[in-house]
Amino acid sequence: MNMQIGICRLCLKEKFLLRKSHVIPNWMYFGLFDEKHKVAKAPLEDDSKIVFYPTGLYDSNILCESCDNVLLSNLENYGKSILYGDKGFIDFFKAENIRTTEGLKSAVVKGIEYNKFKLFLLSILFKMHLSKLDFFSEVDLGNKHAEKIRQKLLHADFIEEDEYEVAIISIDKLEDLITNMILNPKKIKQSLNTYYITLINGLYFMYNISPTNKQNLITKSSVRVDGTLLVPLLEGDTARLFYDSLSKTIVRKRIE
Repeated sequence: MNMQIGICRLCLKEKFLLRKSHVIPNWMYFGLFDEKHKVAKAPLEDDSKIVFYPTGLYDSNILCESCDNVLLSNLENYGKSILYGDKGFIDFFKAENIRTTEGLKSAVVKGIEYNKFKLFLLSILFKMHLSKLDFFSEVDLGNKHAEKIRQKLLHADFIEEDEYEVAIISIDKLEDLITNMILNPKKIKQSLNTYYITLINGLYFMYNISPTNKQNLITKSSVRVDGTLLVPLLEGDTARLFYDSLSKTIVRKRIE
């Protein structure tokens, strides 16, 4: 197998670059592959344009083996230990500790290694930014934020609690909603704030980028330095409204 020599986009050293770097960790595709271990990707506005991929979405010649298979893989394995159970993503609706604050029901997750988990979450966003695939075209962090996150990932630097906040939101598996999919990330600008959101296999991942006028739901639910994480649980019409507004279209199963 021929490997290309180039500059790794994480360590910035000239090395052999991997031909396949998964943008989203392979374990996050659990339940999305068909019997031939292929996953479908289709534009929401035209489900006739379906393309099947054997290994999910990956990019080529952006990362070296050390950065991808050691540094980032270590973060991804830790993220898996928090979010993933024996049968795929943990069902946060069945969590032992659920509380309601200001009308928002959330599962409470404790015992998290704060910085490691936050670096894991940011590593997904960073790889989306690096990707040359059209699927991730809306993720453009700009030079300032991309470089700052790159340095954090490379050196495992501490990230302040109010810096690059990340929330994970669980949406109820309602009969008329398609949640077992990966939705191409959306960039949303509100006033002076920029945030990103993507749906991965029933969980929404939301990232505050701008330090001002932040999206309040992200701030309230972001992982804390004390190792706790609140996972909002969206049900019924609230789930449908959230789903439709962030999908920018109505994608519903046909109910017979």
